[in-house]
Amino acid sequence: MPSCRRDHDAVLFAFDLIEHQGGDLHNAPLLDRKRQLAKLLGKAKHAIRFNEHLAHGGATMFEHVCRMGLEGIVSSGSMRHIAAGRQRRG
Repeated sequence: MPSCRRDHDAVLFAFDLIEHQGGDLHNAPLLDRKRQLAKLLGKAKHAIRFNEHLAHGGATMFEHVCRMGLEGIVSSGSMRHIAAGRQRRG
């Protein structure tokens, strides 16, 4: 029977902050939400890490993700607000 060997602990990457201490941040611009998130996480090096924002190169990033066989990326315009709840894609 093959053994399951785990050499690494799981790491979570936080990329957005939509609520903080009961305050709804949906209507705040993405870059403002990311600044707040970065402050909250500080220089965390273990279980949860801040995912940096890339201002350009989305198409190139997507090509690399596909080539590497990764599951996907999360993308949003830096000045966009987010809608609460589940969204349908057309």
